Amino acid sequence: MTKTASWYARTYTDRFGFKLVPIEPRRKFPTTQDWGNNLLDTPDSAGAFYDDRTDWNMGLALGPSGMCSLDIDCMESFSVILREFGIPESELDAFPTIQGASKGKRLLFRVPDGVTLNYQKINWPTEADHSKRYTVFELRAVADDKQRQDVLPPSIHPDTGEPYRWLVQPASDRDSWPGPPAWLLAIWTAFSAFKPQLEDACPWRPAKPKPAPSSSMT
Repeated sequence: MTKTASWYARTYTDRFGFKLVPIEPRRKFPTTQDWGNNLLDTPDSAGAFYDDRTDWNMGLALGPSGMCSLDIDCMESFSVILREFGIPESELDAFPTIQGASKGKRLLFRVPDGVTLNYQKINWPTEADHSKRYTVFELRAVADDKQRQDVLPPSIHPDTGEPYRWLVQPASDRDSWPGPPAWLLAIWTAFSAFKPQLEDACPWRPAKPKPAPSSSMT
């Protein structure tokens, strides 16, 4: 039997305590500015909403749900960063993972107790035109006033027309949901220190000009 949007909505709210964001069909973001004040947070309310709106997408409100994510926009580029840090790509296989667009994926984590995580991202220049930039990855979390959400399966991706899907299935319950791995948490909590290395990992990044030697008076 095919699992419906209402089944997912009930499961997300009941099993994991997720706070869900209703999103209009074929969109990544809700159109309302105050969506953070209109979350679906019980199995009954979430299930009833999607029983009546079977084609609507759904998002996960990160802050209210106590969740965060590593959103990889370009897996090829992110693999370069992993090699730079000596991290096997198989490290990503152990965490609940969502596939949206074909070039990337999103790993979803529970925010560790007592840890504050801010939103961060890394952009690289494009190889063909260094004046243009693209996002390699985002570290998505809420530690400020901003609303931030991630699209959940079985939403339909607006560009591909295909459903978001779980590449690595979610945990059995909220307590079993893993936090970020130690290496990612280290980067995340000291991002300003790691950012230059993350940017310099770009193979085609223009070399930084060397400072001119200082002249001395004799």
